Amino acid sequence: MQALEKKLLVFEKRKAGWYEKLCNSLGFFEFPLSEKQKRELAAKLDFCDIRVKPGKIFSASLILILLSIPFSSIFFFLALAPIGILLLLGSIGLAVYLIIYPSLQVRYTRIRATSELIQTVLYLVVSLRLSPSLENALIFAASNTHGVVGRKLRKMAWELKIGKYRSADEVLEKFAEEWKQENLEFYEAIDLIRTSTLQTQERRERMLDEAIDVMLKRNMERMMRYSRQLRNPLLIINTLGITLPVLTVILFPIMVIFLPEVIEPWLLFLFYDAILPLIVFYIMHETLKSKPITFGAIDISQHPKARRGDVLILNFFGKKIKIPTLLISILIGALIIAAGVYLTSLPGGKVSLTKIFGGLIILAGIACAILAYSFFQFFGNLDIRDEIRQIEVEFDEVLFQLGYIMATGIPLEAGLERIRNRVRALRIVGLIDGIITNIRKFGFTLKKALFDEKFGVMKQYPSRLIKSIMSVIADTIEKGVAGTAKTILSISSYLKTLHAVEEHMKEILDESLSNMRIMMNLLVPIASGAVVGLATLMVMVLFQIESILTNVTGLADRPEFSTENLMFAVDFKNIIPAEVFLVCVGIYMLEVTLMLAYFISLLEYGEDKLDRYKLIAQSILISLGIFTFSVLLIYFSFSGMIEVTR
Repeated sequence: MQALEKKLLVFEKRKAGWYEKLCNSLGFFEFPLSEKQKRELAAKLDFCDIRVKPGKIFSASLILILLSIPFSSIFFFLALAPIGILLLLGSIGLAVYLIIYPSLQVRYTRIRATSELIQTVLYLVVSLRLSPSLENALIFAASNTHGVVGRKLRKMAWELKIGKYRSADEVLEKFAEEWKQENLEFYEAIDLIRTSTLQTQERRERMLDEAIDVMLKRNMERMMRYSRQLRNPLLIINTLGITLPVLTVILFPIMVIFLPEVIEPWLLFLFYDAILPLIVFYIMHETLKSKPITFGAIDISQHPKARRGDVLILNFFGKKIKIPTLLISILIGALIIAAGVYLTSLPGGKVSLTKIFGGLIILAGIACAILAYSFFQFFGNLDIRDEIRQIEVEFDEVLFQLGYIMATGIPLEAGLERIRNRVRALRIVGLIDGIITNIRKFGFTLKKALFDEKFGVMKQYPSRLIKSIMSVIADTIEKGVAGTAKTILSISSYLKTLHAVEEHMKEILDESLSNMRIMMNLLVPIASGAVVGLATLMVMVLFQIESILTNVTGLADRPEFSTENLMFAVDFKNIIPAEVFLVCVGIYMLEVTLMLAYFISLLEYGEDKLDRYKLIAQSILISLGIFTFSVLLIYFSFSGMIEVTR
């Protein structure tokens, strides 16, 4: 119980999130709510562990709107009505989001807790196979389950200890009831587990097996159903969020040329580089939040050879200096952007190659800042992560073999020795060798051989999956070889099913992900580059026409034939410079690439940040290269036909 108390202490001391900080800061008073509303909202907040009083949520929303009114008025007085309207509408939208946030979090928490619920059932079954005690099983599951499910289970286990609940049966009943709405199979599995303690040994074993089967099979169906249903949201995101906005960019050259007073540069930046990306990201984010978690992220931060991604450590005269990688990335980008700004400021024609290159360099500076930061995150850590991932793949087969060996009565050490001789060519042999060495050399128990602070082999393999499973095996080995063999076989079956589900999901998502990759790496940069190139040529043509009309003999001195009269639809003084348009569209292209890379990485790699940053770096580099090539190809192909003399 001491380990449980330590985990609960960490749970109680967790930092407040942005939602809690915002509501507690702006919620100066308790907004009056009915008792029913208070109870319902308090239940949602408690379920998601959001530490805010119900009344403060509504008061914070009201104050947020009231504060936005005077700030919006300032922009109205400054003749910047669009910004004032956007600020007011944004504040109202955020206020509404604060109110509905608890309901959304309850839904998303229930959906995303699928894998944790499976692990909870697994740990309960493992413990009950060794001893038919619900209280021991509850403590064992609470100590080993992670995430929101683990935190809530530990909290309820603690409340059982202090007398809030009469029995572990009551705790499990209430705990299952909370998840019944979204995960009926978990409720059924817990009901089987609770009932099994009243049965004979043989009957209890069958009921425990059935509980695991219910969770695994039903959740496989759930994940496959999500995979099929994901095709429509992906199509909507591709069409409404990416394809149509890119196509509408084609209209902007015409509008910025013929309606320069209406389509000003700051409006172009506001819409395409702020509002539109936020809308697309929101659609993507909401779609992803409904995704059941199946891909386990590997956290290598505790590996002895892993390097930190947030700081760059330099040795300077024997002293270690830590420089934030974010700062380094910003400085790299700022230097390149400064060079681009300098080129665009040089005197020259209205449209010149120097200014075009300046705009491209500004865009390259933004991209280089993203590339540098992404590179710092995964450089030097990918090999470590790949090794651990391969070991996780090999882990279930090794467990399966070990379980059958131990089922014949062979002890753990001898079983590991046999397994080692069979898996010499696999990477997991290092883990097995480390366990055997610690047991023989230092006389450690399995738990100490794995988790000793100084010599524990798990320090070299910081995998949550392997660590959790080996912790379970270490706890059960003291209860006997036969019980441990059953535990290992159950876990092996669970891992095989989980891997099968993940592979099936990847197959279903493969077509959609391929389309998104083509969109990200080809269509978006080519379309954006073509639009910028054509807009540049249009501006050049118009200035050439103006120059010709101005210099035609006998027309320049006559007012009725001035360029202002002959080209009344074009205001040359207010046309958006080609390099400004290039930077605006280029930033949007980078933002879309960044969001698509983020979206694809979460679908394909789950929560793995190393793969995410690697994909972002690759995609940004490819998109920038294709965009630059498209702009310059169009410019050099047609600019020779047009000579701007003004």
